[in-house]
Amino acid sequence: MFSDKFYRDLPFPPSANTPRKDLIAAATKGSLTILHLHGNTGTRAHFLRTALYTAYTSRLNSNVLAIDYRGFGDSEGHPTEDGVTRDARAGWDYLVKQGARAEDIMIFGHSLGTAIASRLAAELGREHTSPRGLVLMAPFTSVRSVVDEYHLFGFLPLLKPLRFIPRVSDIITWSLAHRYDTLKLVPEIKASILIAHADDDWNIPHSHSSALFDAFLDPLLSEPSVLTNVSDRDVNSAQQTPDARRKELVSHARIHNFGTLDEFIAGDRKVALLKTISGKHDIPKDEGVQDAIGRMFKLF
Repeated sequence: MFSDKFYRDLPFPPSANTPRKDLIAAATKGSLTILHLHGNTGTRAHFLRTALYTAYTSRLNSNVLAIDYRGFGDSEGHPTEDGVTRDARAGWDYLVKQGARAEDIMIFGHSLGTAIASRLAAELGREHTSPRGLVLMAPFTSVRSVVDEYHLFGFLPLLKPLRFIPRVSDIITWSLAHRYDTLKLVPEIKASILIAHADDDWNIPHSHSSALFDAFLDPLLSEPSVLTNVSDRDVNSAQQTPDARRKELVSHARIHNFGTLDEFIAGDRKVALLKTISGKHDIPKDEGVQDAIGRMFKLF
């Protein structure tokens, strides 16, 4: 989907002789495009997702490329962890081939899509390629953690009755073919990141987002303090106390009737954690969350 601005600037009535590939190249040139990686249910054409695309093209004035992984929608094949990552990379490569610059592409993942988005971002990081940013909506640290913590309808831990059986959690985990361990990818992800999660998400606990945010922050906690106008004793104390160092690095804002925003700067990138009071697992549709994306990545 093209941004609303691009549509408005097209001549009317549109020419039937203009090749679509030319329109795509024109739309992506110098404009933001969101590479949208959806969760594990439905397809890119699910009505809730198409509503998101409309919001992004209008509210964020961005183009949207939404893909279905192999085995989803009209995409052939069988999904595997490596396979769906290649599908995401194919979406990235397609945009670049159309003329989009890396800094004009934002990688957006929701639920399962956050693991795929993180794998793509880590791959780009290893290649020293920097997208505009990485947005992780309701992410999880790893499949292992989800299996251990998942709550059916928000109150019944699926594995709790089985924990009396020795090593049953390991047995179930071994049976999972795909690990999707986002936590391990943190050192390789170099882009600016916005992590968003609702406190009332029953599918994936918001503690997963906190753990990911902390993983991005941890390397900075051991770096020398940059405090000024304080005594050497105070500086040494800040260096030795993780809580004091965290308070120095992380800005915390409470947004009335909405949630909290924590963020820090690491080199030339920003890492932010947005926690909303409500939204459940469908947090991407929240207009406040969309505005947070726009402000962080300077889309308006």
